[in-house]
Amino acid sequence: MRIAANTKAELLLVHAGDAAARDQLNEAARAAGAVAQLQEGDPAKVILETARGGEAELIVVGAPGRRGLREVLTGTNVEQVIRQSNVPVLMAVNAEDVPYRRVLLATDFSEASVLAATSFFRSGIAAGAQVSLCNVFDTPAIRLMTKAGTTTASIQHYIAEQRKASADTLKTIADQIGLAHTGVMPRMQQGTAAQTLCAAAQEIGADLIVVGTQGHSGIRRFFLGSVAEEVLRRSPVDVLAVPALA
Repeated sequence: MRIAANTKAELLLVHAGDAAARDQLNEAARAAGAVAQLQEGDPAKVILETARGGEAELIVVGAPGRRGLREVLTGTNVEQVIRQSNVPVLMAVNAEDVPYRRVLLATDFSEASVLAATSFFRSGIAAGAQVSLCNVFDTPAIRLMTKAGTTTASIQHYIAEQRKASADTLKTIADQIGLAHTGVMPRMQQGTAAQTLCAAAQEIGADLIVVGTQGHSGIRRFFLGSVAEEVLRRSPVDVLAVPALA
């Protein structure tokens, strides 16, 4: 509701179900200043078709229930919507309708992720928030260096070089999207990339994580097993999934 008000957008409240939910839907729509739309059918299909037909610029969905298992998100309506949507999808974890104060914007340096970042800023979803641009860099040579008996000092030098390369590229991208250099966060991968991103978000007290739904290949992923999908499953805060063409 707040996002719609701030961007002067029309708010459409969609529910896929039978007529028994009509009164509850209409009441919720009135409270939110939205237009209610009730349709029967598969929820994900209803949401996507309604969004496309109404030329929606943002889809907002609730977070699915979580038990810490990989299969929790797989096949859910949320995952189906994000997988197929051509516009940004906001998964709302926090029920409070308050402005975003700190945002973690993830990038893998691909053209797709830069386009996703540009789309995020253009949307005005988190206008006025402090934005940190984060890249999770890998250190693939460490295992080989360790096996070869490389000294700890040499390994630390290698990590420092990887961190500097990440920071330098982050600064270049920050210039492209008009973000201050103080907002760059190179982070060495600890566990999975998604785990590192979620830890970085917690470190800065972020209330929104922004991820692209495309990677280095430039090809739309199937989502299952992607960094974005794991962030969606793990994040304790809202997540905005942005396709590069949004």
